[in-house]
Amino acid sequence: MTLKILTRHILFILISFQVSVSVSAQNIALNEIMASNAYTFADEDGDFEDWIEIVYYGNEPINLSGFGLSDDYDRPFRWIFPDLTIQPGEFLLVWASNKDRTDPDTPLHTNFAISSSGEEILLTAPDSTRIDEHPPTEIPTDISYGRFPDGIGDWGYFSDPTPGASNIGDQYSEMLEPVLFSHNGGFYTSPFELELSHPDPDVTIIYTLDGSEPDIDNLNGTTYRYKNQYPYLRDDPFGPFLTQTYTSLLYESPLLIKDRSKEPDKLTQMSSTAHYEPAYFPESPVRKGTVVRARAYKPGSISSHLTGHTYFVWTDGTPFQIPVISLQLNEDSFFDYEKGIYNAGVDFDTWRTDNPDVRRGNRPDMATTGEGV
Repeated sequence: MTLKILTRHILFILISFQVSVSVSAQNIALNEIMASNAYTFADEDGDFEDWIEIVYYGNEPINLSGFGLSDDYDRPFRWIFPDLTIQPGEFLLVWASNKDRTDPDTPLHTNFAISSSGEEILLTAPDSTRIDEHPPTEIPTDISYGRFPDGIGDWGYFSDPTPGASNIGDQYSEMLEPVLFSHNGGFYTSPFELELSHPDPDVTIIYTLDGSEPDIDNLNGTTYRYKNQYPYLRDDPFGPFLTQTYTSLLYESPLLIKDRSKEPDKLTQMSSTAHYEPAYFPESPVRKGTVVRARAYKPGSISSHLTGHTYFVWTDGTPFQIPVISLQLNEDSFFDYEKGIYNAGVDFDTWRTDNPDVRRGNRPDMATTGEGV
């Protein structure tokens, strides 16, 4: 075979190889992205990092050596894949963590992270052909943005991310903006009407007045158990179960925000110690504020971020000389018998059951950490 013919054969093989790689590369796609990972999925170091999922839906294995990932249109090869072969139907997870790890036998990490406020993600072939791109899109925390069907479908939000696996479950077309409040939280000296609104007239606004998180599935309320009496002394009986309920409401008209201080107390009449007869419950109503929390819902969309304000309406103004902080939390997180962090609950009753002869203490002001026998 002459040198000229041999050269032609080699050139033909190279061209064929390049065409084959190019055709196969067209079957590689960005499939799912998470730009703010708080608790969804941790890497091998236990860190909750951003991640990018690649899917290959070709017919033959393809080596990714020389392919580039980037978050910058001007630098398509900001991070380069190592000598790694991906199989048909395989999902490849790449952590966007700034850790820059390219050992093909261990989890891959890029040398950049992703902004949750939105930036481009690029997948580029070794010949500089842009295989796929994800345009700048705001992605909320622990929400992913992915394709359905995998690799070829439209992009949308997933409230149940599936890193390294097929995108399943409901896909949402948009993330709703937060609910707007006509008044900011703070101190007021006279009542007023609070209006809740949203830029999208088709949303449903759900709100609460009891500190709980608005939930369109909780319009009938959720009831939990608690106790106000515990066998603090060894001869005390076990107290009875009591119940409270927190409920979400459908917003239909402005809310009257007024001074509620003369209304009966609720949370101040719930025990936070293991006494059988707590001596610290207020005898007269205490000053009160109004907590309003709201969220927007719409079919086909992910519900909005939770928005909340606390209002103190006192005709004499604030009596406090220091800043006031309002914590907006579900009341059962504090007082529920099984999970509440602000009561003796099931833990104390279990301890008393296991230690019926122990004298826990004999002073009425002693909390659950009183003396032993």
